[in-house]
Amino acid sequence: MNVVLVYNSGSGGHLGLRQLKKLFAEAHIEISDAIRVESGFEKTLQPHIKKGTIIATVGGDGTLSNVANLLKDTNAILMPLPGGTLNHFTKDLGIPQKLPEALQYFASAKKVKIDIGQVDGKAFINNSSIGIYSDSLFERDEHEKKYGKWPAMIIATITAFIRYRTYRVELNGKKYSTPLVFVGNNKYTLAGLAFTRSGFHDGVLSVYIVRGTSRLNLFLALASLLRGRKNMPKKLKSFTTKEVAISTKRRLRVSRDGEYEKMPSPLRYTTQESSLWILHKP
Repeated sequence: MNVVLVYNSGSGGHLGLRQLKKLFAEAHIEISDAIRVESGFEKTLQPHIKKGTIIATVGGDGTLSNVANLLKDTNAILMPLPGGTLNHFTKDLGIPQKLPEALQYFASAKKVKIDIGQVDGKAFINNSSIGIYSDSLFERDEHEKKYGKWPAMIIATITAFIRYRTYRVELNGKKYSTPLVFVGNNKYTLAGLAFTRSGFHDGVLSVYIVRGTSRLNLFLALASLLRGRKNMPKKLKSFTTKEVAISTKRRLRVSRDGEYEKMPSPLRYTTQESSLWILHKP
């Protein structure tokens, strides 16, 4: 197998290029080019995408999502490899989480097309959210250097809860107001604080919103999640849909596969069925 390697040396479980080349060679996978994720890497990757090359990507969910955004609606094929902290995408696909085993997994994988989600033209392979989680990611950066990652996240979450915003959501012909929106690529189910899915070919988005608009509703919803799925319907409402619009009076803080940015209102989420080639064992 011949691939182009895209790797993120700053991700949670990163390895150096020399180590990666050694592991690929041991798996009998030839690397024709190696591209580090940095400013401008997209331009370097474009000629390979046009040729329909296999793009072996080692990184976290954010890295895989950014590469998927480049590969969608092309003949290039994503070979997703775990290299981050959480690796939700590769776990959901059933790919081994140790790189040597993951490389062996692809020896018998075939190319298949999967669905992706899209928000204002940008792909997401797992999920996107608006509300306390996305707000806390923005706030975290202000505190992380001083306090460290997890203390900063706690401070950021409290700050986001105090600042508090609500959003107008329109889907399936109805309108709702809510302080928290979760949009998943394909069907997600909820157990405790964990969202899981079993497939990538449902052709829908999963949407969860908090019922009501008060801080108390949000607090009770989060408490309900901690207590388990049986309490979820009392505080959260779930939908499956092909598109959803979200708006507010200001620019929206949006998380997308763990990355985050500000985007103009209104936002339009859609599903793109069978729009990304990947290597996978069905």
